[in-house]
Amino acid sequence: MSTDHEDKEQYDSFDANVYLKDFCGAGKIELYANLPYFVELFSQFSDSSIEMLDFGGGPSFIPLIIAARKVSRYIHADFAKNNRAAVERWWKKDPDSFDWRENVRYVLKLEGNSGTDEEVTEREERMRKVLGEVVHCDIFADQVMPPGFEGPFDVVSCLSCLDCVCTSVESLHKAIGKLSRLVRSGGYLIVESSVVSTDHSLFEEEQKLKNE
Repeated sequence: MSTDHEDKEQYDSFDANVYLKDFCGAGKIELYANLPYFVELFSQFSDSSIEMLDFGGGPSFIPLIIAARKVSRYIHADFAKNNRAAVERWWKKDPDSFDWRENVRYVLKLEGNSGTDEEVTEREERMRKVLGEVVHCDIFADQVMPPGFEGPFDVVSCLSCLDCVCTSVESLHKAIGKLSRLVRSGGYLIVESSVVSTDHSLFEEEQKLKNE
């Protein structure tokens, strides 16, 4: 993702491996409060023809673990090239890629499965099959997605992303408006925020607005 208040070049040096270790390592997935929601949401879909975009997903693709059972095509989009490269390494079965197996096992158990090694392997293969492309995105560009990937999608998710780059409520609303245009009529736009963080620019803006 790009940002309207910081040097875009900083994202070229973003260390995806450190992020994955710190936020997606053993036991960390249990901290993701939105997982039960995703499990419930995708259990409601009656077929497997859903097309989904994860916008600003970073080097992580936790939504894909859950969505893979019901989507026919999943697009992972992020601004930072290092994040996209981390996803592509896993996609291509690079032996040096991040190991997602325990995260997959946890999600399988949330879904009511046993989480056996066989089930984990089967889900990972399904994930690789439906992952249609890993592409660049930029929420502050006029065209936020590259040609051919403008949607519409049945589901667009953007998790803990917009509030990291938007410096005001106004810019956040504008960004959400851009994402909403990627969603098919009757589809879902899922935006997760972490504005409770005290050092968050958007949180500070909201606090200032409340105090005025």
